[in-house]
Amino acid sequence: MLLPDGSRHGFELDPVRKDQLLRGLDDIGITLNEGKLIEQFEAAYHDRLYWLAGAKA
Repeated sequence: MLLPDGSRHGFELDPVRKDQLLRGLDDIGITLNEGKLIEQFEAAYHDRLYWLAGAKA
């Protein structure tokens, strides 16, 4: 980090968080990037548990 007075201060950052920061992603953005995988899961889930579709709590 470079401060206005010109001094530099380093800090550690988890590699995964660093990648997210560099790509401009938060947790929601990461989830949205997995949209196709989520759709596949939901389709398979509903195929296996079709009988739950009309269930009410």
